[in-house]
Amino acid sequence: MAWRFGMVFGSSLLILTACGPTHVAVNVGNTPTEPAAGTGQSARSTEPEDPEERLARLAGLPLAPGQTAVLPNKNVTMPRAGSTNAYGVAVTPALQAAYDAYLAGYGMAALVALDQEQGAGPVHNWHISALRAQVLIMMGRSGDAQDELDRTTRLERATFGRDIFARALRGEAHVWTGDYARAVEVLLPVAEAVKGWRLPTTYGSPPSNIAELVYVTTAQLRAYTALAGQYLLREEVDKALSWARRAETLFADVHYVADHILYGQYLAVHADSFYGRALNLSFLGAAEIVAAKDLSAGSDALNRADTFYRALGYQPGQVTTQALRAWSALAIGETDKAEADAAIAVEMALRAGLSDLVWRVQALRGEALIAGGREAEAEEVLRSAEAAVASVSGALSSDRAKRRFGVGKSDITYRLAQFDIAKGDLEGLFIDLERGRARAFVDMLAMVPVSGTDGAGFVDQIRALDDEIRRKRLVAASTNGAADGMAAMLERRETLLQNLAEAAPDLAEVYGVQTVTLRQVRAALPQRTVMLYGIPAIAEDPVRVLAITRDGSKLIDTGSRRADLTDALEDLTDGVALKDSGLQTEAANDLRDGLAVDQWPKADQYLIVPSGELFFVPWGLVIDEASVSVLPAGGWVLRDVEKIGTARSPVVVGDPAFGGTLSQLPGAKAEADAVAALYDTKAITGAAATEATVRGAIRSGTGILHLATHASFEPAYPLRSSIYLSGPNGAVAAVTAEDLYRNPMRADFVVLSACETGVGSAEAGDDFLGLVRSFYLGGSVGVVNSLWPVDDAGTRVFMEALHRNLPSGPGTAWRIAKDETLKAGYPPAVFGAFVLGGAFDR
Repeated sequence: MAWRFGMVFGSSLLILTACGPTHVAVNVGNTPTEPAAGTGQSARSTEPEDPEERLARLAGLPLAPGQTAVLPNKNVTMPRAGSTNAYGVAVTPALQAAYDAYLAGYGMAALVALDQEQGAGPVHNWHISALRAQVLIMMGRSGDAQDELDRTTRLERATFGRDIFARALRGEAHVWTGDYARAVEVLLPVAEAVKGWRLPTTYGSPPSNIAELVYVTTAQLRAYTALAGQYLLREEVDKALSWARRAETLFADVHYVADHILYGQYLAVHADSFYGRALNLSFLGAAEIVAAKDLSAGSDALNRADTFYRALGYQPGQVTTQALRAWSALAIGETDKAEADAAIAVEMALRAGLSDLVWRVQALRGEALIAGGREAEAEEVLRSAEAAVASVSGALSSDRAKRRFGVGKSDITYRLAQFDIAKGDLEGLFIDLERGRARAFVDMLAMVPVSGTDGAGFVDQIRALDDEIRRKRLVAASTNGAADGMAAMLERRETLLQNLAEAAPDLAEVYGVQTVTLRQVRAALPQRTVMLYGIPAIAEDPVRVLAITRDGSKLIDTGSRRADLTDALEDLTDGVALKDSGLQTEAANDLRDGLAVDQWPKADQYLIVPSGELFFVPWGLVIDEASVSVLPAGGWVLRDVEKIGTARSPVVVGDPAFGGTLSQLPGAKAEADAVAALYDTKAITGAAATEATVRGAIRSGTGILHLATHASFEPAYPLRSSIYLSGPNGAVAAVTAEDLYRNPMRADFVVLSACETGVGSAEAGDDFLGLVRSFYLGGSVGVVNSLWPVDDAGTRVFMEALHRNLPSGPGTAWRIAKDETLKAGYPPAVFGAFVLGGAFDR
């Protein structure tokens, strides 16, 4: 399950008393200093005690009962233009538009409005930044939110002298990426800082520091609700209950004050507080049902959540409450009730026109049908969910988080694949897998700017049209009317998408789903070439691959579980870290046996379309006498590409100057010089190896780009994975995967001779997100990368052999380079580290 968090507490205030204002003491502890901007990480506690134990102690602190839990008795709105919010910020028409769009669930419209807002002072600037981060979290763009929160943190410290609000937001972002350990790490200091704080419920006169009271209370409630949510997502319901109950007690205090006949003159709670409380009540109700294994146990909390959502007029919230009833019933084995409740939620979402929620609750309904043994009905429902996914991908996506109610797009693909296998429908299996993979980038990249690549003009037109579609949807939602002209706009979008597909096929995947048939792929495969398409699996599932040749296709069951591959890969990682050749060889043999390589059709080259652990297999250790290339999708073989050549002078980069931030790589310089000599050119090294210099050398494009430098991998935010070049004034400069997507380094064939450049993340749709795919999106047809740090001398042997033999074909060159490195006496960790992607011998 995943939900978005709103700004938990905010208000418009009016002081109407002859008494002088009173300062209310806010005793809140300090939090550790955040790391430098851009790291995306929070400071780690130096205390040896486990963070979970510290949180458990905080959750167990006595908390006196709260005030009467007041229910809303009228509809509420966000602050209107011309008023001021709780922080004293004047609400402009642009800020009002941002509030309304945010609360309606239209993230792009909210961001557009915020871009038009001009800050009128430190508090105003902080508020804009914090709201932008909240919108990005709502949209599922947690990596972007982390970047924005670096700015929020700086502004917040300057304004309030602490950063507990930004930390609470940062923790939420980690929750929605599934990085629960980091979420706990970030939220723990906030919970500790506010552990003694409670909003006063009696006042002798108006508080003079209302903004500070709102600020601290907001951070506290946000952190507590986030903790409740992450424990519920982890299915640790007892812990979820503790934090949700604490938050509800404090919410009751807030709403008591706001509803008080006198205090309400000071404190008028607006819509977002209702949303925050409703969200927490949703967590609370779901946790109560699961904990008690009784559907009636959480009905009161869920009913109250629905009451708050109705007062807010927030239809997605009402659908969420109904879906949580279904999720809770499913969690305790009440499958018929779960299916019935989910069906109601689907109907509610359809009536409200909430396309994005339709597929999510349909997927939940499908899971309930499967659990109830109603497989045929489940497949029909899940195919309906898949159709709903198609309707929101790209233009109609509401940009929310990827997983809610325990299911995501990848779960739909997984389930449909199981149905196809059960029926023996390999054609349908291939199409379902390709569809899921093709959607992987839609949600992540559809809003990221792009330039300098084929099709950029079509991208600009599609984005402008998408903005118009979103605006029309927003107007339709606010007036309960229809979006005029939608059919014509969608038809225009389809035409633009077709034009983009012709100009930049891989880039078109970002804006729409394009799939091919198994028959087309078989016809495009070269002779003595086998494509092995990985089938999505969970830990205890058998590892299966679809083997495809020109002559036919068949399903291969390796006899191993996905967990077995995980164990073998962990053993290999240990062997590499320990520099133990014997352990490396033993793990490689386990991988070979686990993948049942002896059952594969014999071939001169294998084209692997990975799934799960297959993304991280070092194929040079598994396959001996054939070349192996890893493809991003099966339809990749239909791409019409020219043979990789060196007509355009290759660009070779090695050992940039890192200014002491990173260790220098003298071996990388020697490697770059040796590779450059093969092409009779000069390597770009040292302080000269800046991004500007490299891009200047590439110009409109190069045949070969070789980068021998440091690199890093961000598992939670793959688009922040980076290669490092020389920066200004001797500093180091990171070029991220997102930078490369926004503004490609155009090269036909890219060699990433750096640590962990091939590491990425198998996200929804089972695609590989990271540096490699960003080069593909920039027009590259082949990328060689390493899976782990490699010995300098061995890397040089491999790279010289690779470049020397490229004229014979990339697959042949990779195989020869691997063989020569082995013959030179280097261990498996060296010749097995390098993976060839995209390019193959045609």
